[in-house]
Amino acid sequence: MKDKLKVGVIGVGRLGSVHARIYSELEEVELVGVYDINVDKAIEVGRQLGVKTFPTMQALLSEVSAVSIVVPTTSHYEVAREAIEMGRHCLIEKPFTGSLSLAKRLFRLAKRRGVILQVGHVERFNSAMQMLREMVPSAPIFVECHRLSPFPNRATDVSVVMDLMIHDIDICLWFIPYALKRVEAVGAPVLTGKDDIANARITFKNGTICDITASRVSDETVRKIRMFFPGAYVSIDYIEQQVELFVLNRGSLEKRVLQPTRSEPLKEEIKAFVKAIHTGTNPPVSGVEGLLALKVAERVNKAIKKTRSRIIRKRFGYGKASVLALR
Repeated sequence: MKDKLKVGVIGVGRLGSVHARIYSELEEVELVGVYDINVDKAIEVGRQLGVKTFPTMQALLSEVSAVSIVVPTTSHYEVAREAIEMGRHCLIEKPFTGSLSLAKRLFRLAKRRGVILQVGHVERFNSAMQMLREMVPSAPIFVECHRLSPFPNRATDVSVVMDLMIHDIDICLWFIPYALKRVEAVGAPVLTGKDDIANARITFKNGTICDITASRVSDETVRKIRMFFPGAYVSIDYIEQQVELFVLNRGSLEKRVLQPTRSEPLKEEIKAFVKAIHTGTNPPVSGVEGLLALKVAERVNKAIKKTRSRIIRKRFGYGKASVLALR
């Protein structure tokens, strides 16, 4: 019998506490303890799970082989760099880091240190998405995504593109293995200094178009994606973990509802991370996939800024210098 993998969680806010709870439920894992700069929160989670609360991140890292890093995006790089330099396997919540350049540094460092690096694009582990992945023989011709949430009062250190849209960007890249041809986007800051609502149209070189909308200023929670193929399309509700298949049959559209066995996507993601460590193989969402999603997300953010500048120039007739001053 293999020794249990000793793991810890760095950052035990809303999502990090779920990471910790899941690790505590896995037989092949020993949750050694947790760390958070919010000492009271760390103590609370530690008591709930019956594990040690560490006074420093370094103290936790010295006693584990792997960690989940669930801290604000702006801290991903520094926390992960220290963990990787100590030879610890890392599951980093999405987005990989706040910038592509920093993510590349972590990726290269992980390769040099020989550690497993997984990025938390959890929607790949949704049971409905897993079912669709097995069903789909080729890339769709059109994809439509809607990811809407009430204002979270968290993760506002990054734009809604990095916070929410990046999930659907990753899914589109997973199903469409072609280079990008064009990225067009619009967005607006509503309640924060970052874009809180955005829409992107991504065109791939094979002709597939993905229309992606993300908002964190909605009055409802929506997590849906539709993929269109010649003669058929599928609709997935991530929350309900349900697949609806619409097929053209003798001139009529026939609907079939498929219900995969429901699972906890985050638990499946963490189990994949643990398996990758035990087997020494690449996880389903490695640093490569994390880099690709981040690269496209940055292109979307740049496209939003370009569109905003063009609109301001057209509306007010300002020159380039004045537009930059307004940002």
